[in-house]
Amino acid sequence: MPRAEAASLLDRPRIVTIETNRKETDIVDTITFKDLKGAPAGRPGQFLMVWAPGVDEVPMSLTIVGERKAFAFHKKGQATEALHALKKGDRFGVRGPYGHGFDLGKAKKVLAIGGGTGVAALASLIGTKGIKLTFAIGAKTAGELLYNDRIKRSGCELIVTTDDGTRGRKGFVSVASIELLKERDFDLVATCGPEIMMLKIIEACTKARVPVQCSTERFMKCGIGICDSCSMGGLQVCRDGPVLSGKQLLAVEEFGKWKRGPSGGRERLC
Repeated sequence: MPRAEAASLLDRPRIVTIETNRKETDIVDTITFKDLKGAPAGRPGQFLMVWAPGVDEVPMSLTIVGERKAFAFHKKGQATEALHALKKGDRFGVRGPYGHGFDLGKAKKVLAIGGGTGVAALASLIGTKGIKLTFAIGAKTAGELLYNDRIKRSGCELIVTTDDGTRGRKGFVSVASIELLKERDFDLVATCGPEIMMLKIIEACTKARVPVQCSTERFMKCGIGICDSCSMGGLQVCRDGPVLSGKQLLAVEEFGKWKRGPSGGRERLC
């Protein structure tokens, strides 16, 4: 396909058809679809702008990349409620994939640390050739663990934590991961989850001298750097991220402390 035509498919909304809408946990669904021929495959860590017909357009991290794509979502607003109601054969719109994904470089041993629905963005790393991938995932309780079975089936090493101890180790995934960083050598850490968790991971990786990349989240409207609603410390999450290095984020005063909501007002994270 000519480069100009491929670029057009990136930015032009395209209508796709649902293959499956699967209930993963009590609060998260995954939609899979076959993208239009010639559409960009996407890279782990990138996101789509997903249009729920007649409702709204929202950003969604890719959890499967390629011609057959998937994204996971937490039903907590009008757009995600509309997506939740869709069934196999229903249609919706997408733009993208957009943003900077994970840059694995020459890394061979990668530790992926996911908290809650943050596991979705990290799951896109499954199947990446040339790396040994270890997953550490956490949730409040066993019923909220995301992609536990998928990660097991992939053959990746899996470490599970739950806040209440109903599955795996009791406690926060950040605590288990920091211990793992002290016990083993990794070339790279990739993480996604609550910002307070990611900040602790960044601090631990800085101390251990292990590069760390974080999939970040801010309120997005356009996805292409026009509206500036996702601005964070001089960075635009939709264009400079959503994957940013630990070094970049340590220079952002608000990271792990507060973010801006839909109206632009500050919302405290702790």
